[in-house]
Amino acid sequence: MAGVKACLTLLICVLPGIADPGVDFFEAKVRPLFAAKCFGCHSAKLAAPMAGLRLDDPRVARSVVKPRDAAGSKLIQAVRYQTVGMPPGGKLADSEIAALVEWVEMGAPVPDAAVVVSKKEAGAGKHWAWQGLRPGTGSMDAQILAKLQENGLTMAGRADQRTLIRRLSFDLTGLPPADADYGLSVAKAVDQYLASPGFGERWARHWMDVAR
Repeated sequence: MAGVKACLTLLICVLPGIADPGVDFFEAKVRPLFAAKCFGCHSAKLAAPMAGLRLDDPRVARSVVKPRDAAGSKLIQAVRYQTVGMPPGGKLADSEIAALVEWVEMGAPVPDAAVVVSKKEAGAGKHWAWQGLRPGTGSMDAQILAKLQENGLTMAGRADQRTLIRRLSFDLTGLPPADADYGLSVAKAVDQYLASPGFGERWARHWMDVAR
């Protein structure tokens, strides 16, 4: 564990772009607030979002603020009821307004890119997520072999059981195998890793920012 912590510390120090506290703050405090209090009027769920403003796209949300100038930002003026008064059903809690102010004063950081599927696109079934599965031609192994040969490559040699167990553990749980795992058959190792909490934690994290 100490070695893992040391590696993470080194990565953060050498590659500061990997972690952005401002974006983390947006994902933890601002996006959930927009989802709970603003998306009903300002998102792709509506054919015509109120005032043409969509807050489900972080880049659009940033367009209604003045980074590092909360008092001069339209969004902050609205939630403080200094102008139009948003949300119309009642003023946000002081702590919620404070979170928005803090975000703006940080410079209103947002993720570099946002994947937003419009209601029209989703309804038409054009987005890849709504496309049905299509059977391939031949087995997966045959397709991989054909692509390798196309590029002048050959298959690697067969891995031993210990190597396979290690690969399975890292692929499915993101963690190295326990010593006892090396005594399992490959089939039992697959079942064990798929049933472990580590498998769910590893793969769920890819969707947490989307699903909140």
